[in-house]
Amino acid sequence: LITNGYYVSVRYVLIENHSMPSGWGGMGISITSCGDVTIEDCNLMWCSVALNVWPDPSAICASIVVNNTFFDNSQVTGMRMISQSNAAIVRCMFDQCWFSSSGQYGARMQTATGGIINGIEFNGSQCMLNALDGISIGTSGVKNVGIVGGGFAQNGGAGVSAGASVTDFIITGIRAGNSHGLSGNLVGVYVESGCSAYVIANNHLLGNSVANLSDGGGAPKTVTGNL
Repeated sequence: LITNGYYVSVRYVLIENHSMPSGWGGMGISITSCGDVTIEDCNLMWCSVALNVWPDPSAICASIVVNNTFFDNSQVTGMRMISQSNAAIVRCMFDQCWFSSSGQYGARMQTATGGIINGIEFNGSQCMLNALDGISIGTSGVKNVGIVGGGFAQNGGAGVSAGASVTDFIITGIRAGNSHGLSGNLVGVYVESGCSAYVIANNHLLGNSVANLSDGGGAPKTVTGNL
């Protein structure tokens, strides 16, 4: 549990909660407030939520940087961000991380009344075998999400999804479909109605079961160069 502070580093940690009496553990790492946190070269398995970023009311979780880490076999979600009650989650990055085999989402970001999530980057993510979506930009309070590269296969929902009226996101250079030795997703990239101000470009989206790209959003947007 990380409740505040700067220069917080978590490295070379294995959290494996499958041996809990219920068969599933609680949170692997939970962050309720921070100035900066680095998580590197870790493996978080068999948790309810492997990384749970949920700031206290009016608190800020800022500058969370995660490298080369597995969020695997979570009962609910591999990485979850929830912001509400005038709280904020800002300036976070996930580089070369694994968000797979979760009971719901590989990674999910959502806000409620008064919450802010702004500036979340995913580079080279591997999101496979989740029951719902690989990465979910869940609500309109989540802004400036960048998803660059990575593989998304055999998710029960979309490889990447943007919920109703989400704005200001970029999806580029991903492979979402039958790849990585797995079958396709239900949908490669799914964008709900009301979304705008986004870029979906240069993605390989062939080989999904219902649709490769389902784009319900409107202008301004750039959707180009996708297979």
